[in-house]
Amino acid sequence: MTAHRRQRVAELSTGVGLALLSAALLVASLPSPDIGSLGWVALVPLLLAMQGLRPGQAASLGLLTGVFASFGIYGWLFEVPSFDLRHAVVLALYVGAYPAIWASATAWALRQHIPLIVCAPVFWLLIDYLRAHAGFLALPWGTLAQTQHHNLPLLQAAGVIGEHGVSFLVALGNAALATLCLRQERRLAVTTLLILITVHAWGVTELFSSTSGRSITVTAI
Repeated sequence: MTAHRRQRVAELSTGVGLALLSAALLVASLPSPDIGSLGWVALVPLLLAMQGLRPGQAASLGLLTGVFASFGIYGWLFEVPSFDLRHAVVLALYVGAYPAIWASATAWALRQHIPLIVCAPVFWLLIDYLRAHAGFLALPWGTLAQTQHHNLPLLQAAGVIGEHGVSFLVALGNAALATLCLRQERRLAVTTLLILITVHAWGVTELFSSTSGRSITVTAI
């Protein structure tokens, strides 16, 4: 094996490993194990693996992440009678198509010299919205916003920007961390992280502020 071939194999192995790591982090950030803080770094390995790749190559890694994450996130469906491995594979390919499209679009934007911290969260927001509004194929479970269901300060922002806005903020945090890892646009990345900290601080003030208004009675069954 030539040195060039060994290098290509090493790069491929690294990319696959990072894509699988993102899949594992996505699974771990949702119930269960429900470690929501991992949602802020789940996309970072995949973003690092995508650097320098063509859109088609990046799409392959995104599909790999989505497919493997699907088996963990939607594993509870095996409790449904008649749901078997055939259905799981179809579901995984469908779910995996969304991060594949996102990765491809992000890789294309990077080749147009659009900063990662801009294109990655914007495309994630668009793909997230599409997945939740795809008619009878809509599948709104397993979003980045849902990894933060314990993060009450951040969730205060949902009253203003909605669930998709929260997913955007988490994707933005991932992009900022990946940018710092790549040692690119450091000032922009630090500014972004400060904005996210400010959003959390605002949420804390909202949680402890006194509210006034008409009270309602709610019954849950």
